[in-house]
Amino acid sequence: MRTLLLSLVLLTGVAPHANAQLAGFGCCFQVWPQPDLRVPIPNYHGPAKPATAKPQVPADSPIKAPARAAVAANAHELATRFPVEQRPQMEQAYRRSMDVYTQLEKKLGLPERDMAGSLAAFLVGNYMVLNGVDVSDDAFRTVAQQLREQASMQTALRRVDAAQLRNLYEQTAMIGTFMALAHKSEQQNPQPPEVAAHIRDTARANLEVVLRMPPARLSISDRGLSMADPVQR
Repeated sequence: MRTLLLSLVLLTGVAPHANAQLAGFGCCFQVWPQPDLRVPIPNYHGPAKPATAKPQVPADSPIKAPARAAVAANAHELATRFPVEQRPQMEQAYRRSMDVYTQLEKKLGLPERDMAGSLAAFLVGNYMVLNGVDVSDDAFRTVAQQLREQASMQTALRRVDAAQLRNLYEQTAMIGTFMALAHKSEQQNPQPPEVAAHIRDTARANLEVVLRMPPARLSISDRGLSMADPVQR
C-alpha cells in the first residue's frame, strides 16, 4: 500500500495568520512545525498492513497523553500568538473547544486522551473549513483508526516526552475542534466573504504544513483519509 509522509507537528509555535473576527471565536492562525515528526499515513483502501517486524505493543494500541492535563496552560499558550486585545477571547475559545472535544471523545467511544483522536480532529477540523463540508462521526472514527494503526507513528510518538505529548494532544484537539466549530458557525451565521476567505486560507495553510502537498489532494469520507494522485502535466 502506498504511503505519504505526514508531518505531525508539536504545536509549541503558532503565529497569527489574519485578524478577522469569526462569529465570536476570534481571528485565524497558522501552524508552524516545531519539531517535525514524519509519519507514514496510508492512501486508505482498507486496514493498514501489519509491520514486518512485530512491535512490542499491538499495532493499534492507543498512545495516550499523560492523565495530568494542562488545558489552561495550553489554551493560554495558543492565545499568546494573537494580538493582546484578542487573547482573553481566544483563550476562552480554546478552553471551550477542549471541553467540546472531550465530549466528542466520549460520544464516539474513543479511548480517553488518545493521540490518534486528537490528531484526527486536527485534520478533520481543517478539512471541514477548507472544503465547506461536514464530516460524519464514522469518517472521524476511521481517520483516527488509520492513524492508530500506523506502527511508525507509534514509534515516533513514543519518542516524545510526556509533557510534549500532552501538549500535542491538547493543542491539536483545541485547534481541530475550534476549526470544526468555526465551520458550524459559518453555516448558521455566514461571515463576510473576506472573513470566510481568511479562515479557509488558514485551514489550507495548516494542512499544507502537515501534509507537505496540496490539500486539494486530501479526501475524507466514511472510508477514512485518502490522497488523490497528483495531476500529471
